[in-house]
Amino acid sequence: MSQTSISWTNCVWNPITGCSPASVGCRNCYASRLAGRLALMGQAVKYGGLTNKINGKIVWTGDVRLSADTLLTPLSWRKPKLIFVNSMSDWAHERVPKAWRDQILAVAALAPQHVFQALTKRAGIARDYLNDPNTPGRVEAEMRNIATRQGMETPTLVWPLPNWWSGVSVENQEAADERLPIVGKTCAAIRFASVEPMLGPVQLGKNADCLEWLICGGESGPGARPFAVEWADALVKECQQQGLAVFVKQLGKRPTFNGADLVILNESGRRDGHGGEPGAWPAELQHLNMREFPSGVAQQQKGAADGR
Repeated sequence: MSQTSISWTNCVWNPITGCSPASVGCRNCYASRLAGRLALMGQAVKYGGLTNKINGKIVWTGDVRLSADTLLTPLSWRKPKLIFVNSMSDWAHERVPKAWRDQILAVAALAPQHVFQALTKRAGIARDYLNDPNTPGRVEAEMRNIATRQGMETPTLVWPLPNWWSGVSVENQEAADERLPIVGKTCAAIRFASVEPMLGPVQLGKNADCLEWLICGGESGPGARPFAVEWADALVKECQQQGLAVFVKQLGKRPTFNGADLVILNESGRRDGHGGEPGAWPAELQHLNMREFPSGVAQQQKGAADGR
């Protein structure tokens, strides 16, 4: 299993690797840095050639790759899990063929015990794919192919997939105004948004009616940009007013509060570069300790994520 410290999921699944920047939210992409390291640590087959080092910074080349060895992995996980799809890529990237997406959705359909959480900054491509009337037929054909090879029975396809959550990443109001209306028109059982890294205040407005879940958090890692806790406070209040489940993931590496730097310490007494442990947040910010999930999520899945 691909363990992860991401608090709103149980594990990551990367059948596709490789990406390219889509907006300012991608400037400090953790995945490109990690891919560059993994390529040098014995995983060149999966990550080699997907990144370049330019001016001392590891960046994506724009190439994408399907990992046949990883594609079927969720079928071997019997215990229900929340699975973050393609943390090392974007499943709706322009260079990802429909056939690859068909295979990914087919695996999800063959593993109904899991919930597949898919994020993209390319909301239009995800919408067009999931709304295409020909997509269910292609996915069903891939289901039969995989099931035959694996000696499995092929279940009846339900569309949209009940266990596929379609989400968009937004970093500021401009991105929210562009992407949220699109995900709102996407054929999916659960539609959600991840406002991370949150680079400015974001208001959902009428787009809140189209979402079942929202994640927010500050940026971490090298070059992290400031995160005013007041932005999250306002967004959480809006979600509560709209009855929208909200998950505050972290305050990031450079949180500010009332215009001043907010220093959060980890268990070792050192500055926390993520700000992801609510117990370490000041008392006046404990109301932001919101880690909700959409209604209907299995209790064992919620417990596994909440218990990190």
